Formats: sequence, structure tokens, C-alpha cells
Amino acid sequence: MNILLIIAKTTVVLATAWILLALMRRASASVRHHVVALALAAALLIPLLEVALPSWEILPAPIGVMEAPAEPMLEPATVSQETPVQLQATTAVTPPSSPVEALPVAAKPIQWAKLLIVAWAIGAAGLLLLLLVRLAAMQFAVKRATPIEGDNWQTLIDEIRDTLNVSTPVSVRIHGKGRMPAVWGFRKAVVLLPAECMTWNDERRRAVLSHEIAHVARRDVTVLTLGHLACALHWFNPLVWMLQQRLAIEREHACDDLALTRGMPAARYADHLLTIAVTHRKRSSFAPVMAAQSQLEGRIMAILDSRRNRQNRTTPLQLGVALLALAALLPLSTLSWAQTEPQSIEIDVRIATSDSARFEAKLKALGIAMSDTDRLIDGLNDGDAVTRGACAWALGSSDDPRAIEPLIRATSDTDATARQWAIRSLGDLRNYGGPRVAAALIDRLTDIDAEVRQWAVRKLDGYDAAQIEAPLAGVILDDDAEVREWTVRTLGNLSGVVAQSALRDSLNADSSAAVREWAARGLNPVDNRAGTDALIDALRDEDAAVRQWSIRTLSDACDAGVVDALLPTLSDSDSEVRQWGVRVLGRCGDSRAIQYLRPLLDDEDDEVREWADKALKSLDV
Repeated sequence: MNILLIIAKTTVVLATAWILLALMRRASASVRHHVVALALAAALLIPLLEVALPSWEILPAPIGVMEAPAEPMLEPATVSQETPVQLQATTAVTPPSSPVEALPVAAKPIQWAKLLIVAWAIGAAGLLLLLLVRLAAMQFAVKRATPIEGDNWQTLIDEIRDTLNVSTPVSVRIHGKGRMPAVWGFRKAVVLLPAECMTWNDERRRAVLSHEIAHVARRDVTVLTLGHLACALHWFNPLVWMLQQRLAIEREHACDDLALTRGMPAARYADHLLTIAVTHRKRSSFAPVMAAQSQLEGRIMAILDSRRNRQNRTTPLQLGVALLALAALLPLSTLSWAQTEPQSIEIDVRIATSDSARFEAKLKALGIAMSDTDRLIDGLNDGDAVTRGACAWALGSSDDPRAIEPLIRATSDTDATARQWAIRSLGDLRNYGGPRVAAALIDRLTDIDAEVRQWAVRKLDGYDAAQIEAPLAGVILDDDAEVREWTVRTLGNLSGVVAQSALRDSLNADSSAAVREWAARGLNPVDNRAGTDALIDALRDEDAAVRQWSIRTLSDACDAGVVDALLPTLSDSDSEVRQWGVRVLGRCGDSRAIQYLRPLLDDEDDEVREWADKALKSLDV
């Protein structure tokens, strides 16, 4: 469940309700109250619908989103190929051929997500506890209240019930001296009156009881409780508290209107309301009261306004508005963040800081401008290695095709740093180089310096596969692990037989877990039985990341053999491996997986449980 997405959807609903209220100034209080009540009910439903309904990825994901996006089962994301920024950063690339690229660790700071959930849970639990205490206090107050004896009270109540078409049983009790009249009860209603009610005349009794039984007719106690539940659930959202306050205001106006439309004179009713407010100040802890002083002025003005719309909401109107609200809420609840294009960035601090600072200082001392291509080309033949390296470095930003041939010659420089920067700058000028540049880079794959070999591999990415596939395949046995890692990354972008064979060899035999992981990412198991078999074998790899990526890559080859191989991953010791095993099996759609997935509904990891539930829903048709 995405907390930020729920907050966003709830805010949209509550803000829409607030805008509607501003546009409904001429509508009756009863109708406005109904709109607010529906908005608060929607705030309660949104988290439930977020879990129950399928998601439709369309919303742009916000920066810094704290949870993994709620995504459809294993929807792949695309990652663009790495283009290093000269002297600043290098990008670790996820090959576009990886079938399932989603939810990298860097994209979901789980620690902050858990802190957010804990903070919300503490606030919600505290408010729910307070709500339970207040509900219990009202129940206790009702039991302690003294029933009023005498048929005249019950006769008046029955008469008002008939007038207001109230079928709910209503009784009347005294709950202390000086207390504000109130009403309580869900299935059976109790009107709570002050002890002074025994001295009231018939008109005041009728005015008070009409107002309180109007609450019963409108089921205001139930609506009030649901509103407080919405406030507890969304306590961090100021809009929910504003609408809860507006709910109370419109509720009292609506009850006044209902009492007035049943024959109570407006001036006399206002007088009784004012007297009750002045003489009875003790309020119940939770129940709707007749004359809250904070609303008194506005209510009296509304009561005396003869032009005011006092129409009560009808059942067809209530049903129609509720259906419209539901029709809008259901599609809103299915919206989810669209997959972003995650990238894993590693900063080559040593090269970016030391070389660039040294080269820039050298060129400045020599009086050579970065834009002076001719002097930079001449500098490639200088007797000083630092000068040659600085000129090779600067030519990478020249965008001048005249630099191509000099840089190709510089790839054979006697100084490793100069060779490395000649290769890197050639890569930045690849639009002018073509096969000639590729041939120079291939020649450096056997360089004595590992950094040079690594950059030659990296800069070959994107050239014609027929020219680079076989030379790169020969580098998978390089004695440097980083060179091998970048080789399998680059080979992962190639779909040729030679490249795929080299990736299988690396996956099966390389000593570096990082190399095996990138080999698993780059293999293409579609119509490639050997690749599928290699990935199945890698499901038993000692490294969890290798096992995880083998599962993810197998998601595009869901035959019976793959399903059989994936079933044991559901009991893997690593939760990420179990999670991806669940996700891929859910996508494969083989019903044999159902009995293996059901136990994972009780897995210790919450994401495994969540994806097991999604997978079972997609399988158990």
C-alpha cells in the first residue's frame, strides 16, 4: 500500500468536496451535509479500495516517493544506457534486455517508509482510543440517565416521530441539571434532557424534541461517528478536520430546517434555541447537542432568514449523489504511480577529482584554452605525459572531427592515463568515428592496464554488434573483475549467439558475484533454451542477487520447466528472492503454483505477503 498515493487521493476527494460546498451556497443544509458526509466516507474507503482494486499505472511518480509504487504484476520498466558525464560521474547500467526492472533498493528508502507508517499508526491509534473512550462515556451517561415518567412526553415524541417519518424507537431521559439537550443511540435513540425540562412549557418541549428527533431521522449519530473515524485515519490531513467541523455546522442547520418545515414558527424556535444556549452550558462528551454557542449566531440568522432553502434531502437524491460519488471514486482508486526509470549511479571520485583538477591546472599553466583544438592536438605529441593526458581529456569536449585520428593514435600512448583519456574522449566523439574508432577501442581490450581495458569495453557499447560481439566475448576471461563486469554489462545489450554464449559462461563459472549478476540480467531466455537452462542453474547460486536476477530474467520464459524450477525459490532464505519468485510465478499463470503460494500469505516479510496475495488473485480465477 502506497501511503503517499492514499494521501494524494484523499486530498483530491476532500478538496473536491470543499469546492462543491463553495458552489452550493444556495443548496439546502441537508444536501450540503450529505456531500460532506460522502466525502468523509470516501476518505474511509480509499485505503480499502487501494488494496482491493487493481492498479492502473498512469500518475507520474513523485520525486522522493517513500514506498515502492503499487504496480501491476511484474510490469517491466526501461532503463536507458549509461552515458558517463566527463570527469563527474559514471552510470551503472541496467541492460535494456532485462525483462523485469523495478524497485531497486535505491528507489525505495524503506527506513523512511517504515518511520512514516509508524508515525501514522501512533496518531491513528491514539485518536481511535480516544473515540472508543468517548463512545463508552456516552453509553455510560445514557445508562445513568433517569427515564422520564408520564404519558405526555411519550405522546409528544410519538407525534413528532410521525411528523418526521421516524421509525426508530425514541425515549427521553434526564441526565443532569444544566446540561445541554442531546441525542444518542444507533438502533434505539435516547433524547437526553436537563432536569429543568420538567418546568418547560409545551412549545419549548416541542421545539427541543423536534430538533433532537430530527437528528434521529437523519441518522446523525452514525454519520458523526464515521466522521471521527475518518479524522482518526487521516489525522495528518487538515482538510479532513475542516470538513468534520463543517459537517457539524450543516448538521445543526439541517435539523433546524427540518423542525421549521414541520410547523414550528421561526421566531419562537429561535427564542427557544437562544434560551437553551444561555441557560444550559454543560455539554455531553460526544453526542450532537442542540445549541453549541460557537454556532449560535449563524444558526439564529439562518432560522430567521425567510428566503433560505430548507428542503430536506430525499431518498432518490441521496442515492443519486452517492452513486455519482462512487462512480468517481472507483476509477480514482485504481490510479497508481507510473514506473520510473531507475538508475544506479556510482561516482568515480578519484578520476573525476584528481585527473580533472590536475589536467585543468596543467592546461592553464601552458596557456592552452579548452576550445583551442589545434594546440590540444599538438599537445598529444608532447614529451610530458601529463600534458598528453590533459590534451586527450580536453579533446573529449571539442566536438571536432579533426580530433578523431590524433586520439586514435593516442590510444597507443606509452602512458596508461593518457591512453585511458584518449579512449574516453573517443567515446564522446563516436558520432564522427564509426568502425575506425571501434577498431581502435577493440585494440585496447588487451591493454596491459586494467583501467584502459575497462574504458575500452565501456566505450564500445552502442557500436555495430557484428564488429564488437566476438572481441568482447574474448574479454570475459580477463583477470580483472571490474573489466569482466563491464564486459557482461555491454554484452547484455547484444542478442547475438556469441554474446549470449559468453553470458552463459560468465553466469556459470565467474568467481565474481557482480559479474554473475550482470550476466543473469543480460541473458535472453526467449527462444534460447541454453540461456533458460543457465538461468535455472543459477537459481542455486550462493549469491542472493544472482538468484534474484535469474528469477526476474526468467519471467519472459514461463514454460512448465521454468515454473518447476521457480517453485523452490519460494522457500529461499532471502526475502527479495522469495518476493521475486512469487511475482514471476504470479505472472506465469500456472495454477500448480497456487498450493505453494498460499503458505506465503503468512511470510515474515510484508512485501512477500503482499505479492503472494496479488499472485493468488491473478491465479485463482
